[in-house]
Amino acid sequence: AITIPHGSTSGQRKGASFRMTSYVVNGLLTALPKETKNRQGRVILWAIKDARLSINTTAAILQDYTNIRSPYNMDTEGYSILMDRYFTVAPPGQDGAVVKMNMFYRPKNWHLKWTNADTTGVVGAIEKGYIRIAIMCDQTTDAPNFAAYTRVKFVDN
Repeated sequence: AITIPHGSTSGQRKGASFRMTSYVVNGLLTALPKETKNRQGRVILWAIKDARLSINTTAAILQDYTNIRSPYNMDTEGYSILMDRYFTVAPPGQDGAVVKMNMFYRPKNWHLKWTNADTTGVVGAIEKGYIRIAIMCDQTTDAPNFAAYTRVKFVDN
């Protein structure tokens, strides 16, 4: 079993949780050359309140995961929407054929908590606050290419 180290130095954890101060999504969206009109995109960031719940796909949080404008699935409990933003991808040959994505989310008070008895690694150790991200497009075939990275900034406890 893995135990979370405790201590007062910068190299040791003070507890089994941390508070997220911000979540950053950076990337590039590129429309395909044969695209002739603007396309809509959507980025959804959600957190699962209890890691034992399997709310890991857009099918679990949206009423119709094939529709980019679909409302949230109110029948599914145990998740919180942290960020939901729409954007436009312009076709090549127009200004904005490559869209830079710089999205920033600052939570009011979101904690991630680990268990102290994990044997499966960090993902299995998360007990509360597990974060998922989905990037969607209204074009299902020949969708724009997306390359991105995310970063969580946090403070101890």
